[in-house]
Amino acid sequence: MKQFKTVFLFELSNHFKTKAYLITTILFAVVIAVGLSFPRISELFSQKGGETGAKETLYIVAEQDLAARLSQQLPGMDVQNLQLSHEEAVAAVKSGQYSKIFYLESPVKFEYIVGNRSLYDSDGKTVREALRLLQQEASLRALNVSDSDIQQILTMPIEETTTVLSTDQSKNYFYTYALLFLMYMMVLLYGQMIATSVAKEKNSRAMEMLITSAKTQSFIYGKVCASALASFVQMAVLLLTSFLFYNLNKEFYVDNYVVQSLFAIPLSTVLYALLFFVVGFLNFAFLFGALGSTVSKLEDLNQAVTPLTLFFVAIYLLVSISMSNGNLDNPLMVAASFFPLSSPMAMLARITLGNVDALSILLSILLLIGSIIVIAHVAVKIYDYGVLMYGNKMKFSSFLKALKNK
Repeated sequence: MKQFKTVFLFELSNHFKTKAYLITTILFAVVIAVGLSFPRISELFSQKGGETGAKETLYIVAEQDLAARLSQQLPGMDVQNLQLSHEEAVAAVKSGQYSKIFYLESPVKFEYIVGNRSLYDSDGKTVREALRLLQQEASLRALNVSDSDIQQILTMPIEETTTVLSTDQSKNYFYTYALLFLMYMMVLLYGQMIATSVAKEKNSRAMEMLITSAKTQSFIYGKVCASALASFVQMAVLLLTSFLFYNLNKEFYVDNYVVQSLFAIPLSTVLYALLFFVVGFLNFAFLFGALGSTVSKLEDLNQAVTPLTLFFVAIYLLVSISMSNGNLDNPLMVAASFFPLSSPMAMLARITLGNVDALSILLSILLLIGSIIVIAHVAVKIYDYGVLMYGNKMKFSSFLKALKNK
């Protein structure tokens, strides 16, 4: 235990002192803070510019009567009717004089002429809906319907109640994807760091001196646990920054469904994510560390860890594609949710977006916890055998033979 503590504190201190660790943590925290505060910053600049509350200008080409009625239908917009032909309207947008122009050929037909259309552009939908209401109003008037009845007909409210009996994927999708992506990045980043650290020590022959003063399992346990804690601290800093600045700017995200869903994670999901993340991270960390001990040269490291990296990427792609399709209970996902190396992602996604019974969740968790004992034991054996092997690359058959003899 004393040897483990010494290695653990040494490796943890190295992580916290590393410039890359400090810079990335601070940089990402600043990016998150600025990103979540952007609406407030934008409002401050707009107030200084004296543009607060200004109406959006909508440029159209239409007959005067239609333009006047459309302006009344859109009181929140400043409708400007341009006296241009179709060719002139296209040329005006193309030259940059106007960013967009609506060319209304009739009350039921228009052309949306736009230079660069934004991903979130909803002006076309706004004009289409306004023209539809105008046409319905005109049709009702033609049938001698009174103005009061027209208003009642067109503004009749529809009461809707949605009762979700199982899982609401539309509500849970965004925070599930964020949790899985965070797990994906942390495992790949710190797994590669652990493998590189082990390979460097072996390449410099420092390992030969280190293992004479301590057990090999103390080294790999210390490295893995220190890297795990460093990653958890970094993740905690980023998550706390996110929650802090979201709550400081919460009033700006009242109508932003995506951002709201990211910060509306149920406590049960947080606990499941924490369990799957910790054990899943440790499993891959042990394997990356063991693979790092099998190479004698740093340039061979990528080749050694590539199969494990590709396997982990394949798991992430499987879960991501299943999430996009909305089918979290397909045979591959069900199998992956019980396999210890894929269950941290697959089972977490099924819990939040699919239909999983409590017994299946319990079985997956028990298999995952049991796997950490097996994987840690195998990793120690690989590490113990690999750190003193130089020259030729370690073969799988050689390792199995050595494992049987131990």
